[in-house]
Amino acid sequence: MKKSVLAFLGFGAACSACCLPFLAPLLVASGLSGVLAFSIAGVSLDYVLCVLGPWIAGAGLLLAAILLVARRRARPVCECATTCIPGKC
Repeated sequence: MKKSVLAFLGFGAACSACCLPFLAPLLVASGLSGVLAFSIAGVSLDYVLCVLGPWIAGAGLLLAAILLVARRRARPVCECATTCIPGKC
């Protein structure tokens, strides 16, 4: 792996370790409120997990793919094989 990827992963792990105790109650509360809203609407939890779950996961994967493609298109094009500074060979 490149050093920038490892630095990014390390930063993400440090941020997760620090912020997770503060964010966990918010995530649990939002999940419980979603389950409560579906139960009030008369939709069972099985329906939500079996029918709506794959749609939500697919939408998340589609969004991640779109973001990756947009990020790759924003990279500068290298004109040389040895350097990656555009215009300097």
